[in-house]
Amino acid sequence: MASGLPADAFLFLGYLPRKSGERRQGLASVLALPYTLVFLEAPHRLLSSLGDLLEILGDRQIAVACELTKLYEDIFRGSLAEARAYFEAQAPRGEFTLVVAGHSGETVLWPEDRLRNAIQTGLDAREAPTALARRLADQSGWPRREIYTMINTARE
Repeated sequence: MASGLPADAFLFLGYLPRKSGERRQGLASVLALPYTLVFLEAPHRLLSSLGDLLEILGDRQIAVACELTKLYEDIFRGSLAEARAYFEAQAPRGEFTLVVAGHSGETVLWPEDRLRNAIQTGLDAREAPTALARRLADQSGWPRREIYTMINTARE
């Protein structure tokens, strides 16, 4: 309730996977769900997880709760981009609960440079080109065939 996000339907997913590739695949599987998503995260992985959340889910609203029910409880509310910037400036400490807004149903077309960065990140993680094109088409709003062509160009 303290997150300010809808609590009528939510999905508790526990800790995000430790490895970025596995984490990204898990996030891609819940990308289109309309439910509020709830994750747990350790302080040493918070920044990389926020980066993956932003890259895969887009700039959704998030509440980052630290040390819930304890003396130094604190809750950051804002967009994923704002949360990442905040925790880059202020070192994360304690255990975190991430409450992320569900998919709104709108597809916003990514800028080309963001798509090219996501392609390179997927290739660096050795993601199969076909799976990468499919995943990025779902996330970015770009046509799968066009993304696949960009992937092949990046691989040369």
